[in-house]
Amino acid sequence: MKIKKFSIFIFIFLFGGCFTCIDAQEIDINKEFKLLKEEMDTALINQADVLSPQSFQEAKSNFEEAKNNLEKQKTINKSIEHQISVAREYLRSANKTTNLIHQQIGDVLKARKLAIVAGATFYYPTDFGKADNLLQKISTDLTNNNIEEMMKNRAKLQASYSDLELRAIKHQNLAVARITLINAIEVGARKYAPDKFEKTLQKYKDALGFIGEHRHDESQIQKRVFAVNESARDLLSTTQNIAASRPVGVDIFEDQIRVKQSAVVKQQKSIDEKILEVRRKFTRDEADIEKHGDTLVIRLKGLKFPPARSTLNASNLRLLGILQRVVRDFGRHGIEVEGHTDSVGSMAFNSKLSKERAQTVKDYLLSIDAIPVKKIKVIGRGEEVPLATNKTVEGRSQNRRADILIKL
Repeated sequence: MKIKKFSIFIFIFLFGGCFTCIDAQEIDINKEFKLLKEEMDTALINQADVLSPQSFQEAKSNFEEAKNNLEKQKTINKSIEHQISVAREYLRSANKTTNLIHQQIGDVLKARKLAIVAGATFYYPTDFGKADNLLQKISTDLTNNNIEEMMKNRAKLQASYSDLELRAIKHQNLAVARITLINAIEVGARKYAPDKFEKTLQKYKDALGFIGEHRHDESQIQKRVFAVNESARDLLSTTQNIAASRPVGVDIFEDQIRVKQSAVVKQQKSIDEKILEVRRKFTRDEADIEKHGDTLVIRLKGLKFPPARSTLNASNLRLLGILQRVVRDFGRHGIEVEGHTDSVGSMAFNSKLSKERAQTVKDYLLSIDAIPVKKIKVIGRGEEVPLATNKTVEGRSQNRRADILIKL
């Protein structure tokens, strides 16, 4: 249940905790801020923002308000002391709820962390969001002492996070082999190199099975992934050579395959050249460039929105200027702007804030005629796809960003 600020004030006043009665000169306000900030960071690590979002957000709001007031006034007054006291009370409430939930479903929360580390929030954001919705329900049931309902969903939720982790590990490790196999099949691997095809396919299946049984054995997984990648590349190369060596006119269908394969290689070369050209435009601190299928992803980690805001700073002009040129050169098929946040705050707040950040970048690109309005879309990813850890100030700064997805 959300604690009202007024109730906390009455509690403090009636029961001798009148923080505003302390002489301002007797309080080391900087020490108070530092201690409270450390407590809030610890609460974040314990996922208090997810497990007790309302109380944690109230604590954060009061803390930020006190900090802003001190920066404006440059002096300590009773109001600032009171705001710090209220923030601490809300944080205690959030920690109490969080600790209770950790005691009851610590194994579920561990499974959630493992899924995040494996990349489940990136590869399967919709399914991960559904699991988090169930986590919110379980948290509410625990807070309301509805133990029976909580126990009914606990095993289901743990299994969901565990399954998401496994799927993400498989996807991350075997994506290259899977794509290479598909390319080999398209140019006739089953027909031209059936033995190699069956052996490669079996290695792929064996790797899938091993990951399913030993998902955290990274050393052995990498050995199997390396082997299946090498086998798949050899299969593709062999198939291409055999297909290319067939006499003209022997088999019209086979000739069509060879022509198609050649076009695919040429197209891939053109795409690779585009990616290299885009990558050269940004420094490592400004953006990460990745290719996912037929989409080029530009992660603008150098954009760094201010906390809880969607405004752009003057320091972003150089980066935005580069983005403008890239969008004009490569965005003819359309782009999507994804907004992102750090993990501070509730999921609902971060979802709304991330969409506002995406809209800000869209408005900028439209204002300079970088792309027609019908070819740009926005989406808010909230805190689902972090680039860095949310445990540090620098990590959270990188996560407050926008990503540009360009169709190639």
